[in-house]
Amino acid sequence: MIYLAVHKRNICMKKLMVCLLAVSLSSFALAQKIATVNLEEVIRNHPQTEGNKRTLENTQREYEKIRDDLRDKTKEIEEKFLKASELANDAAKKESVREKARNEARDFLAQLRTAEDNLRGKVTELQQLLGRQEQLLFESTMNDVRKNLDEIVKAREIDLVIDKSAERLGAPTTIILYASDKIDLTADLVQLCKASAEKATK
Repeated sequence: MIYLAVHKRNICMKKLMVCLLAVSLSSFALAQKIATVNLEEVIRNHPQTEGNKRTLENTQREYEKIRDDLRDKTKEIEEKFLKASELANDAAKKESVREKARNEARDFLAQLRTAEDNLRGKVTELQQLLGRQEQLLFESTMNDVRKNLDEIVKAREIDLVIDKSAERLGAPTTIILYASDKIDLTADLVQLCKASAEKATK
């Protein structure tokens, strides 16, 4: 009997603690000013985004030309190697001609291996450079977004801003199940980013 009474009292105490914690959290939430932003939409509509896209496309075309030129040179060496190998194996030719062709084939094979290594290395290098440029451009855009978001946050005395981009279909997680349009800053942030860009241009 004593054990049951103590056990029941412990359960009641736990329930009370849970209720107090819930009330405390509710009071904390009510005391804060919370807003949401669809970061994907802000980035998509940012004044820098189209320019960044064109810059990356131009850079990619330049890199593809460098890659294609190296591929063409590698292909030329390969064709010379195959031609020399064919001549070296032609039994109808004189031994002196075949010997010369064998030497040439060995030289072309060495050149071919070097050219292929250079091509692979250059492709890797260009991919890294393109990725780095994309990262720098994105960071520049995000820095501007943060600067303008800070302006809104300070002006409205907002305590917490949550990114609602994960609400899209196919996202791995859903951050927000519901948010009123009244607390969404997306449109305001887009307009402020555009206004800042126009001001900077002038």
